[in-house]
Parts: sequence; structure tokens; C-alpha cells
Amino acid sequence: MSKKRTDTFVPVIIGKDTTREDAYKRDLNAKRSDLNALHEYCSRFIEIQDKTVLFRNFKETFLRLFYDKYHSQFPSIVTLEKMLDFADVDMQKIETLATSIEAINIELNSDFEPVKKVDFNIYTKTQQENLLFATMKRLCSDLDVLKNNGVTLFPMAIQNGTMQTLKYDFKSKTMQPNLKAIDNYKRG
Repeated sequence: MSKKRTDTFVPVIIGKDTTREDAYKRDLNAKRSDLNALHEYCSRFIEIQDKTVLFRNFKETFLRLFYDKYHSQFPSIVTLEKMLDFADVDMQKIETLATSIEAINIELNSDFEPVKKVDFNIYTKTQQENLLFATMKRLCSDLDVLKNNGVTLFPMAIQNGTMQTLKYDFKSKTMQPNLKAIDNYKRG
């Protein structure tokens, strides 16, 4: 009785989506900056103990907290808008910052740290891609061995000879797998 071998596919990390990672970092820094600016500005008028109130519908929260704090200091005929005018509250600034904060879809905790860790790695999607990537890495490793043993290599000739499956990385001065070749492989 022979056992059947079952190949289970395990995705392999083949790269990192640096463009998406840079955009995420930019958005995260912008959201933190806007949150800090909003907190600093609004703290002049109201006390904000829980910073998470800044994340959603803050304009309404601010108006409610402002009214609760100051309505007893004004005659009953004075409207909320007039109270805001007397206190020199720039509601346009609060609205703009709140809208900007809500537009950035990154969930933060009360310390303005991301709740979830985002994975920017690029993974293979099939067993064939795993095999292709392993072969590409092995070829690059073999070329490094040749180069280290004194063999003169012409990177552009190798790149062209492998139909762009390998590419020359000028930063590390080595041949590297070309991730676009894996995409091209999928299309046939």
C-alpha cells in the first residue's frame, strides 16, 4: 500500500510592495498630524479625555461638548452659533480636519497607533509560481558563485538571454528574480 503524496501549496514571499507601503506611511503620518492638530486646537475650548472621539463625527461631538460646557455662561436666547462666534471657534478648521481624518481609512487606537499590522509582502499564488521563483533564485545564486570565482559576466546579456526573467540590480550589483516575469508567466 503506497501513500499518496499530497502537495499543499504554501505561499512564498517574493517581494515587498514598497509603493503601497510608502502610501500607507504617508497616510498614517497625515492622519496622526491631523489628529494632533485637531486635539490641540479643540483642547483650547473643551476637555478631551478620550482621544478616540476625534475619529468619527467629531464636529457633532465638539458642538455637544462645547454647548454642555458653555451654555450656562450665556443667556438662554444666545444660539450655539453665537456662542461659537463669541469664543472665536473656527468651525471650518474643525470641519476640515475632521473630514481629512475620516477620509483616511486606517484604524488607530487612542495612542494614534495602527490597530492592525498591514502586510506589504508580495506572495506567490500557485505552486508553479513557487517553482519558478525558486528556480530564478537558484539561477541568481549560481551566477553569484560564477562571479565570485572570477568569471566575467555580462548582466545585460544574461537579462536578455533569460527573456527578462532575471534582472540586474544596480544597487547590490547582482542578478535578481524579476517579479514581472512571474506575472508574465501567469498570462502565458
